[in-house]
Parts: sequence; C-alpha cells; structure tokens
Amino acid sequence: MVRRVQVRGQDWESTNWMSYIDDQKLISQITIPGTHDSGATNGGDAFETQDWNISEQLQNGIRYFDIRIRQADDQFYIHHEAHYMGITLDNVVDYFMEFLNANPSETVLMSLKKEYKPENNHKRFLELLQQKFDDYTDTWKKYPSNSNNELFVLNDSISRMADVRKKIVVLKRFSEGNMGINSKIGYNDMGHVGFVKYQDVFKAYGWPGNQESTLQSKRHLITQYLNMAMIFNDTGDNLYLNFTNVSAGLIPRHASKDINATVQDYFTVNSEYRVPSVVILDFADNKDNLVCNIYMNNAKPFYNSSDPDLGHLVGIPVRIKVPGGINSFWESHKDGNSVLLTNRKNSDDTIFVINVEPNGNFKIQHLYSGEYIHFSDDENGNDAHLSATGTLLKFVKNTGSYSFITHGGMHIEREDGNDGSGTYIQLWDTNKDSVKWDIEPVEIFGGLDANLLDRPVTIKVPSGNTYWGVVDESILLQKDGTLFLIKEERTSFDIHYIRISLDSDNNTIGFDGEGNGNDAKVGDNTLLKVIKNPDNTYSFFTEQGFGIEREDGNTGEDTYVQLWDFVDDVDRINWTIESVR
Repeated sequence: MVRRVQVRGQDWESTNWMSYIDDQKLISQITIPGTHDSGATNGGDAFETQDWNISEQLQNGIRYFDIRIRQADDQFYIHHEAHYMGITLDNVVDYFMEFLNANPSETVLMSLKKEYKPENNHKRFLELLQQKFDDYTDTWKKYPSNSNNELFVLNDSISRMADVRKKIVVLKRFSEGNMGINSKIGYNDMGHVGFVKYQDVFKAYGWPGNQESTLQSKRHLITQYLNMAMIFNDTGDNLYLNFTNVSAGLIPRHASKDINATVQDYFTVNSEYRVPSVVILDFADNKDNLVCNIYMNNAKPFYNSSDPDLGHLVGIPVRIKVPGGINSFWESHKDGNSVLLTNRKNSDDTIFVINVEPNGNFKIQHLYSGEYIHFSDDENGNDAHLSATGTLLKFVKNTGSYSFITHGGMHIEREDGNDGSGTYIQLWDTNKDSVKWDIEPVEIFGGLDANLLDRPVTIKVPSGNTYWGVVDESILLQKDGTLFLIKEERTSFDIHYIRISLDSDNNTIGFDGEGNGNDAKVGDNTLLKVIKNPDNTYSFFTEQGFGIEREDGNTGEDTYVQLWDFVDDVDRINWTIESVR
C-alpha cells in the first residue's frame, strides 16, 4: 500500500519520500525509518519481529534493513537466531533491486550481521559475500537503465544523497574485510564505532526482574538518543543508529506496542526539529502512520546547536571528578541519596550519564538508579541529591575541563573547598573556589560475548601460558588450565553481572571478603561484573569496585588470584577468556 501525505503543499509518498531530500544532504542528516531483524516474519512469538515482509516494508517507507545472514551450504539464509525465515540474501537483494529500479530517487541502507552458526561451507565468508555482490551487480546491470550504474556503495564513509540514489548502502556488523560502513556494535551496547553512534541496549536497566523498569529505561534511552541526534547532528558528522527493540519479559510483539507508542509521541508531539537518525523498529506497522511520521520529520528545520563541545560525552556512561585530584569522583551515596566525592573509582555508584533535553538544557543522571542530580533550591550551600526530576543545567567548557552552572547562575562545587573523600557536592555563587570538573567516558566497550556464556571456557593472562587453575580449593595461576562456566546473572546497560563456577561440578568461585589481598576460593559465591576492553580482553570487578588480580603483581606460576583495589589501574589485569569446544 502506497501512503501519501501532504507536506507544505507536496505529496510525500511512502515509495518516493526521499525525492524531497536535497541531493547535497548527507545520509546522516536524514531521519530514516528502519526495521530490526527485518526478515523475521515467521517462527512464532519468540522469533517474529515484523509483520510486513521486505517488499511491504519498502513500499511503506522503510529504508534501513537489519539483515541477519547465516552461512550454510555456501548460501546466505535469513535467520533470527536458530530459526530460518524461509528466504535468502538473494531474495532480499532481489526485492531491493526491483524497488530501486522502480523508484530511482530512493536509497536502501542494508546492515549485514552474521547470525547463528555456519555449516557445511566450502567458501570463506568474505569470499562468498564478494561472489554474491558480483552476481547481484551483474543482474542489476542487465536492467535497461542500469548498464553503467553500480548497485552497492561499499565505502566506509558518509555519502551524500546524490551519490546513493538508486543504490544499496552497505553497513557491516562483522569484523572481516572492508565492504561497507563499519557498524560492528557491541552486544547490548551503546556508544560509537568510528562515526557511527548507536544505542542497541535491548537488556535495559531492570532486566530481567522488573518488566516496567526495563521498559521505562528503554524508553528513556530511545528518547535520549533522539535528542542527541537532534541537538548535535545537524551537520551529519555522525550516523546515528537508534534500536528500539527491548527484552523485558515480553514477546517482541507486545513490547513493541509500548515502545512504538513512545516513538510515535516523540515524532508527533515533542519534535519541533529535524532528528537526523536511523530509527529502527520492531513491528513497524503496529502504530498508524508511525513510519510516515518518522520520514515526514525531514520537512522540519535543523536545530542550531550551541553545544560547548559536549556531543561526544552525552548519552554514554561517564565519571566526573576533580581534575588532577586524588581520585575525587562523584558518587551517589546510598544513605539519603546524597552525591559526594569518593575514591571508589570502579564502583557502579560513580557512573553517570549527561542527558540533553529537547530545549538544549542538560541533566545529569545516575546510571544505575535512573535518578537525576537535583538541588532543592538555587542558592548557596544546597547539597546535591538524587530525584526523579533533576535540575536543568548549563555547561561551560574550560581548557580541558567543564563547569556546571544552574540557570540561576549557581556553580556546582565541592563543600567549602574541601577536597577530601566523603565531601558533599553543593551549589555556590562565586568563582572563587570554582571547581573545573573532568568528564571521562567509562571504560566499557560491551559486556561478555554471548558465545562465552554457559559453556566451558579457560581464563588466562593474555599472551602468556598462565591459566586459572584449582589447587586445594584455591584459584591459582598454572600452566594447565581448569575449565570454568560463566553464567550471566543480570545486565545493566553494557555491564554483565556474572558468577563463575567450575565446569565439572558447578561449585561457584568467590572471595571470602571485600578487601585487598582476599584470595579466590572454590565454594564461595561472589557476584562479579565483567567488562570488555578494546583489545577483546576482559576485566572483572566486584560490585564494590575491587578488581581481580594476580597476587601482588607476581607473574610466576602457583600465584594466587585475588582482589585488589587498584585505584589507578596500575596493576590491572585484562584477562583472556576462550571457549573450549
């Protein structure tokens, strides 16, 4: 069904709405409706994410497609996890070619992601994909009007509309090769890869125990990334990918009704300006005119940002501290919800997010409670605490640091110039003791890879031959490794909370205390958080912020694995976790 809407006297049709986009606009300056797991149209409630098939999505205005391919028998089958959807990549590209040939003003963004396990292949992944792309291009050039036209845009850069009309822009969510825009985002993650900024947190805060909390958290993340795109992306420097799917103890069909209502409200009620972002939906058809309302947003003006260079720090986990201070980090104190300075760098309570409001003002949110920094009055001496509402703030960029100011002109200070731990954060109306704060992204690059959960793994020091082993119920470093199982307990954004047990008898590993030097033991039971580092290693922390280390920096064998409060990461170990088949 072709939808037609009047916009400023023009008929915007769902099949050719891109014809009203200026040729010189970057694709990252456009509001683009997309679908998550675009080919998942059958298999029952656990697997289905769309009612419209690929052709119907195109006809209804969808231009970004999340295509999940499983390589088997030297073919690419469309899958959602283990379930085959009854179509192949050949079928999908045929739909795209037929549509683009009939609607030459349009472009299609095709994101390719490996799905499920490969099987019975004679060709490597890239070899087969290149062969497929060559075959598709040969077919494309047989169309009478396409003999000199390429089908795919494979460069890792942001193109202008003039250069991508009647073409497929490829985004790759795999590590091999250079075939398209690198958008290999982390598992249950938010952040950026190059110029691609993304929000794909499907296990939001509260998962899996609290359904409403999870939905509320996801609604907030979606809105926050829409605001970020609106405020910071008018020049199209970044390609925003905003995934709206969520795991909340609900099947995707039911969860999407709640989430899509939030997206609908944003684009019909709240949005006065262009929101240059890809908005990626489950069941894009379950709210009337939702897709239409998203692409019609392109008729609105851009927001002219007066951003004090905060764009790269907004919407991601950060820590805030005194520049050059001795580990003086903002911390949400659990007693009375006060905000104090602390030395506990690796505590969850020191992680905040700077959120931008539609009017360009800012709020500072405590990541794990979801509450905001709040001052009861705008006057000297009022202490910061957490509340559901929060205080609107302005930012001033200094040389290498930032100052926070309320709309009444009050500065956020530490109490009476005190620079010790446990000092309150408060308001003051003078620059005499003005604190210029550092804002540092938290070193989180995604949680534990799914293929390392619930199956035998070894844990070792990278580049060494030193594995975790068990000697007399203690965990020591050995030449020969012991097999462990890692079980996910819960997820808060992109940190996984885990327990580690022995593969043989499921005895849990833990520490008998929370302090420096406590050794790992079999039979204890410690909840740990694991973060993935940029080099594909992992670091373990307790909830109190202690890291898992080898004893006192010792690098020899029979060295105890223990806790240490390495505040400055001096002796931090980045462990390698390897699946054992």
